[in-house]
Amino acid sequence: MMPMMTGIEFYEVLLGRNPELARRVVFLSGGAVTAKTEAFLASVPNLRMEKPFEVGNMLETVQVLLAGVPDDAPKTK
Repeated sequence: MMPMMTGIEFYEVLLGRNPELARRVVFLSGGAVTAKTEAFLASVPNLRMEKPFEVGNMLETVQVLLAGVPDDAPKTK
């Protein structure tokens, strides 16, 4: 949990200010996902990682982002 705003709010602000950077946001979920959150995540092309995750999966995700996210990349790791 972030203070001051949700991850969705952060993403929306970033998207308005810097869409290319917003494309690189990876959403991390700890399991407390609402229907609204699920709908949001289904509507954005960003990658998503479910907690707990392996360090190797995080490193792989960062490498994908640094290389540029292909359109056919799986959304969930």
